[in-house]
Amino acid sequence: MRNIFVLATGRCGTHTFWHACNHMNNFTSSHEETKGKLNNRLAYPDNHIAVDSLLPWQLGTLYKMYGDDAYYVWLKRDREDTAASWMRFTKWDRDVKHVGEVVRRFATGFMCVMPNVVNENKLLCSQHYVDTVNDNIELFMYGRKNKMTIQLETIKSQWECFWNWIGAEGNFKESLSEWDKKYYATKK
Repeated sequence: MRNIFVLATGRCGTHTFWHACNHMNNFTSSHEETKGKLNNRLAYPDNHIAVDSLLPWQLGTLYKMYGDDAYYVWLKRDREDTAASWMRFTKWDRDVKHVGEVVRRFATGFMCVMPNVVNENKLLCSQHYVDTVNDNIELFMYGRKNKMTIQLETIKSQWECFWNWIGAEGNFKESLSEWDKKYYATKK
């Protein structure tokens, strides 16, 4: 029995990662499946791959529940590309309810920056969000027994290593081909 947790900033290939994992026969997988859940948010079945960009905000609880028996993957993307994608994806109007409001809420809520300052510094807010999430993941990964870092820009060359590392079974060729697709890409 093994659980795999994919930790990421979002806007870095998490949706594609989930699609690629759906070609595995011996694991179930989900993408932000527990979003909006209040209780048992981190309760996952055995042999499950959880791809959720909100996990980095709950790393202490995640480790308490799964410890070093779990496998942890840090899915990374170039900082500037990730921040620019968040800037384009974020709904900056505070009256809009949308998944893309996480950066705005981070800036206005967690950082307590006034909305007018946030709106004048969207890229800076997005960069700070990406840096904060990546710093949380980096610190969490230190000392973990079962860990792997995967860079989005070179993921096709790393996918077989990941597949073998977790002991995946299924259609590897179809899984790899998912990385030729782009899900929810933001327009430049």
